[in-house]
Amino acid sequence: MSAHGFIMRKDQAENNSEYAFNVENAPEIAFKIDENKVKTDIYYRIVEETKPFKHEFDAICNGSLITYKDISTIFPWLSYLLEIPKKSLKDSTINFKKVEKAEIFISKENVVLNNNFKEDIEKILELCGSVYDKVKNLRKIIDKYGYFYARHIVFGGAIVTENSKSKVICGNLGDNSIPSLIESLKDPKNWKIIEYNDIHPIFDLLGDELKMKVLDVLGHRILKASSKEIDPNYDFSKNVPYVYPLANELAELNKITDIHKCHIFASISKEDEDGDIFSLRLDYINILTPQIVVHLITMFKNKKHQAKINWIIVGQPNYFDFNQTVSLRSSEHLAYKIGNNKLKVDIPKNNITLSSAESCILCTCVLEAPKMYETNSYNSIVIGTHIVSSSHSACLFAYDLKDESKDVEDDLLQRLKLFICSVDINESDKKYLAGQMDINWKESEIHPNILYSTNDIYKKIEAPILVNQLFENCEKHGFININSEKIFYGASNILFAHSGKIAHFFVPE
Repeated sequence: MSAHGFIMRKDQAENNSEYAFNVENAPEIAFKIDENKVKTDIYYRIVEETKPFKHEFDAICNGSLITYKDISTIFPWLSYLLEIPKKSLKDSTINFKKVEKAEIFISKENVVLNNNFKEDIEKILELCGSVYDKVKNLRKIIDKYGYFYARHIVFGGAIVTENSKSKVICGNLGDNSIPSLIESLKDPKNWKIIEYNDIHPIFDLLGDELKMKVLDVLGHRILKASSKEIDPNYDFSKNVPYVYPLANELAELNKITDIHKCHIFASISKEDEDGDIFSLRLDYINILTPQIVVHLITMFKNKKHQAKINWIIVGQPNYFDFNQTVSLRSSEHLAYKIGNNKLKVDIPKNNITLSSAESCILCTCVLEAPKMYETNSYNSIVIGTHIVSSSHSACLFAYDLKDESKDVEDDLLQRLKLFICSVDINESDKKYLAGQMDINWKESEIHPNILYSTNDIYKKIEAPILVNQLFENCEKHGFININSEKIFYGASNILFAHSGKIAHFFVPE
């Protein structure tokens, strides 16, 4: 038995309704079902219920008879496809009067993918050049074959009332009453689909290999983002770092991604313009217990400090999210030693482009979890990084705040790696801001080894910002902090960088 996926279209006949959408069969056949293995149940039941809804997407799903509790894997991108804003609604409800007559259950094992559907996707992945072209054409595929399919479908008739307006899903009724509905349903020809349950994206039917290729095209997403103020009374005087645990934040993402493959990126923003400079790295207590470690590397350690940590968790969602206004490519790479307290990471050219002015490169220094029964005891060790564009690499450096001339233990250096993320913004989308900018540093007249620069771009945007530095060699080491007025660079050696580039990314809400 050939079968169609479902699409949702605005109901032109009811354009006066804010939530007028119809669920229709897609134009092309997406799959076949072994009808001998479909479980069918004929029964009779009258159901009446009123459901509240908080957002426009809730209203549309309820009005289209899609069971919302089963739509968690599809609504993040379905709402985007339908261009439904995430606007909250107050005191809104929808009423259903349903006469259920039959239902069918379809297992995934009994669904055979249509070869045309599979071949169309393979052509797009092979022939389309840019990521945005691939995503654009993949969206056309779902208009052709359907947004979703349902594994449980209920047949019968229904009267749906929203804001005093009723819609009848059945044959011809004399009036919008249950007796009229029951009378009409005596003829099975009048039975309609009145409920879609256990729904899944149409791409869920693909084989694992092809499904992963589609997910790879869609790239990574910001799964979580926030800012954390550093305790202004925290005592940095003994070179003990401020630690911000992220294990709970990561664990909450377990249902939508493989948290073992998530990457964390963070930066320090300051609330004042004094000489405080902070460093930041990511430590793993174990594979699922990351924490952000912040050191104060300047000499002003006995005063109150005004700073916060901006952070994002990046990963590949399990669902098919077609919102491609921002494309993230995230990966991790081991570092190798190239000198005393100095390491290097080679960045694969096929993953990340460093030369584009529109491309933002984010980096986080990572200290991997110690071996069993060991602990991360390097409280006074500071680690930093910057991108070296000319060699398509990154430079890492480490030193001990208690004695900068001392060599850092090899045990620590061997556990260092780098999270790297390329952020590419679609030129047509002005909501996001990311890229690179040239910086001319000025030496502070008050604080030694502190440089600063001003740029109007940061004054106009209140969103949290992540920054990274790009130099042309691996000789100049330092740390970047930022506030709304200035960018600060704390040099950790005497080779000042009087010019360079800053990669910046304003985190969208």
